[in-house]
Amino acid sequence: MKYKKLLLVAICLLPTIALANVSDVPDYNVPTSVPLEQLVTRVINWAFGLLILLAAVFIIVAAFIYLSSGGNEDKVKAKNYITYAAVAILVGFLAKAIVTIITRLIGA
Repeated sequence: MKYKKLLLVAICLLPTIALANVSDVPDYNVPTSVPLEQLVTRVINWAFGLLILLAAVFIIVAAFIYLSSGGNEDKVKAKNYITYAAVAILVGFLAKAIVTIITRLIGA
């Protein structure tokens, strides 16, 4: 019984909500095409972020393997994994720096 009044109010207000004035909603003009340099920059930034994320996860996993090895020589290979992940991070930073230097030299 008490929900009948709520339903009646909702039915009465529905046309008001449906006919609301939406003229103050901003018009978002979405460009249909993206310039090539912006597209390349976005792809590079996404790839760089993914590289850093994967390298950090790789370092954490390798550190866990190293700490849980207990002196076993087969599992001490984790030192190499940590080194490889650090080199991957370094290469990623260098690649990003090279792209930045080239775009500044070109003047783009």
